[in-house]
Amino acid sequence: MVAHAELSPWRRFWERGGWWRALLAVAVYFVIYQFVPLLFAPLFPRTDDPAATVWLFYVLPIAFGSLVLLVFGWSLGWLRELFGPQPIRGRGWMWIAVAVVLFFNVMHFAAVDYGAAGAGVVVAWLVAGLFIGFAEETLTRGFVVNLLRRRGYGEIVVATVSAALFAALHSGNRSPARRCCRPCSSSSTPSPSASSCT
Repeated sequence: MVAHAELSPWRRFWERGGWWRALLAVAVYFVIYQFVPLLFAPLFPRTDDPAATVWLFYVLPIAFGSLVLLVFGWSLGWLRELFGPQPIRGRGWMWIAVAVVLFFNVMHFAAVDYGAAGAGVVVAWLVAGLFIGFAEETLTRGFVVNLLRRRGYGEIVVATVSAALFAALHSGNRSPARRCCRPCSSSSTPSPSASSCT
């Protein structure tokens, strides 16, 4: 590890860790995710195509956020640390939660009417799901955990704060910036306009 005095001010700031730096990282990512669609929407023609709506309002901001997270990790020299083996080992019973979540996701996935949704929407949501998983896990299980451990917090505090920030990220699913692409009817695809909502 590089001596603390040799680090740039940027790296020194983040190397200190702490809960408020973790909160800052999550808040910046949250703002990026919420407002990237508003920046890019004027570049795309208004469309009623549900697949295009998913690409613009979900895939693009998450992919952009993932890129920002990778650049952030690279700028700190943390990529190997973020994606390498972690210092804490799990127990066999911890896989129960993974199995339960996987079961419900598979059941939901099996219940989708693919014919009605269309191949374009299905592919767009699959790509979105990959980016969502990468970005959320890298941010909360990567950066947040790393920042808290650097400050010396115990693993219970690290897990609790990480989980709380992970849950808080999902509050944006109901935000006004996302209202333009929220499902408004009984269809399984998002509507590109809030005007059709009642």
